[in-house]
Amino acid sequence: MVVTVACRELQISLPHYLQHVVPRAAVGALPVLALLLWFKLGLHVQSITGLIAAGSAMVLLFGVTWVFFVYRDDPYVDLRPHLVRLRAWSRA
Repeated sequence: MVVTVACRELQISLPHYLQHVVPRAAVGALPVLALLLWFKLGLHVQSITGLIAAGSAMVLLFGVTWVFFVYRDDPYVDLRPHLVRLRAWSRA
């Protein structure tokens, strides 16, 4: 299984991995789920244009939530070098 390979590579136990990953991922998924429910139940999206807008908003919210909440202070994932590279790219 992929999980056992990941645990072996990170040199951590499976319970430690699950304790570290599952809560953050679950909480990080809540804003995306709320947004999609709002599009479906609140705005009643039914057209292809609405579907594209909902999907684009979901991808943007997912990225922001995971970069600034789920991966924040993660000892196994360091996104700072990539974010600095993106910031330098946007200034060019």
